Amino acid sequence: MPATDKTYRYVAASGFQAKDGRTRLSLVGESGASPSNSGKFLSARALCPDITAKGLRAVSETVAARYYVPPAMLAKILREADPVVTVSPGAVRFEGFSACCSAYARMDLTPDALEISHCRNGTTNVDFGADLRGALANVGKDADFHLTVEEDAVGFTQDDTTIIER
Repeated sequence: MPATDKTYRYVAASGFQAKDGRTRLSLVGESGASPSNSGKFLSARALCPDITAKGLRAVSETVAARYYVPPAMLAKILREADPVVTVSPGAVRFEGFSACCSAYARMDLTPDALEISHCRNGTTNVDFGADLRGALANVGKDADFHLTVEEDAVGFTQDDTTIIER
């Protein structure tokens, strides 16, 4: 099999950024996005909304779990308990470790699980707060459930209600 070279070009460098007294990792996606979608990695409607919502809730609950908490690390662990979202043509992956790194959860949404209107490669990490987890618990089988993934946010819309986590 011949070797193949692939060159990736990014609009900026990934790195740590300080904002509001917190430091967070900013991951940059590949270049080539259209101006109207420059910060957006994905816009899609879930074809099985109840199953999608249950999977997202399972990932967020694992990331929020504390099976062991070193006494001197509690505040830091609570700040860093965010799932990671990766968008690629083959799947949208939600994943994360529990705060103590003893458990891992991952949910892949393949193209046959979504009606995709926009997709480009990218990765971000966001907080799945109590409001979002509560909303995911109420997604029914016949809900109109959309998700968007951007450089610094993930949004979920169920029927006429939108929740955006940054």
